[in-house]
Amino acid sequence: MAFSHRKYKKTNYDLEKEALNAGYSRLPDLGYNVGIYNFSPSWKEIYPVQKFDAAKVSAAMKQLPDKPSGRTPLVGGLEKLEGVLKGLSGKTVVYIFSDGGWEQAAGKKDPGDKTAELASKYNVCFIVITYAEDPDGVKRSRTWARPMPAHG
Repeated sequence: MAFSHRKYKKTNYDLEKEALNAGYSRLPDLGYNVGIYNFSPSWKEIYPVQKFDAAKVSAAMKQLPDKPSGRTPLVGGLEKLEGVLKGLSGKTVVYIFSDGGWEQAAGKKDPGDKTAELASKYNVCFIVITYAEDPDGVKRSRTWARPMPAHG
C-alpha cells in the first residue's frame, strides 16, 4: 500500500483514504449501518457497525494511520470480519481497498476462497476497489469479488 501509483503520483494508501472519504461524504442518511475496520498490520475496529452518522464517520476516519505499515494479512482480516458478519442481519456490502497484494500464510485460504465462503454463509457481497497496476494484482483482486451467490 505504500507504493506510489504511476498514474496518480500518490501512494495507493493515500488514494484509498481519499476514496473512502469521498464515498462516505456523498452518502445520504438512509438509516443504514456502517462499520470501518482496518486489518493491516493487525485487526482494528475503527468505527463499529452502527447507524450511519457522517460526523462520527469523519472523526473515525482520522483514526486511520497516516502511513501504511507492516504486512497485508487479508485472509486473517477476513477471518476477523466473520465475527462482525455473524451479528448482522439483512444485506451487507463489504468494500475491500487493495493494491492487489496479500500475505500468504501457511494453512490459510486464498482471499477469493475466503470471500466466497463468507458470501455463502452470510448475506454479503464483496466489492473490491483496487489500485493494482500489475496484471497479476488486478487479476487477483477480481477473484476476491467474483460473482457471489444470491440471497433472498
